[in-house]
Amino acid sequence: MLSAAGRDHLQHAYDDLATAAMRELREIGGEQALERFADRRVRSIVGSVQRDPDSVERTAERVADALTAAGYAASTRRVGLGVEICQHHCPVSHVAAQFPQLCEAEEQVFAEVLGTHVQRLATIANGDCACTTHVPLTVFGDASSRDVADAPQATRNPSVAQPAADTHRLREERT
Repeated sequence: MLSAAGRDHLQHAYDDLATAAMRELREIGGEQALERFADRRVRSIVGSVQRDPDSVERTAERVADALTAAGYAASTRRVGLGVEICQHHCPVSHVAAQFPQLCEAEEQVFAEVLGTHVQRLATIANGDCACTTHVPLTVFGDASSRDVADAPQATRNPSVAQPAADTHRLREERT
């Protein structure tokens, strides 16, 4: 009889089984079925996170806590006028490398739970060292945000990362 430690030294085919199941799901139900599955999976992890109406950053911390509880070893850190959610481990990275719908659903559900646009910067499935999602703490022109008010003086500088005054005019000048 093998112990759990002994079984750890033998091969496992969990990723192969999951990948085969995802292929079969796509064959039977199409891309929509994969997208629905990916959405439901992410919601099962972070869907119950309660949004803090006063702080996107605190909500991001709650998302990271939910991800960590699901095995993603997640954390948050302040970066400029935003916060990054970093997933230092991905239990489904091998499957996500072949089925990017898993990562895409995370980004969409994160945006919904956080109540703001988010941007995926890196994924383990693409060979990066962590999955990193940027969450802006304010919308340009909204200096009343409590998250921004709590930011260090250097990151509250309105001259940092401001959009061009007249992007339409700039586009016309280039042509």
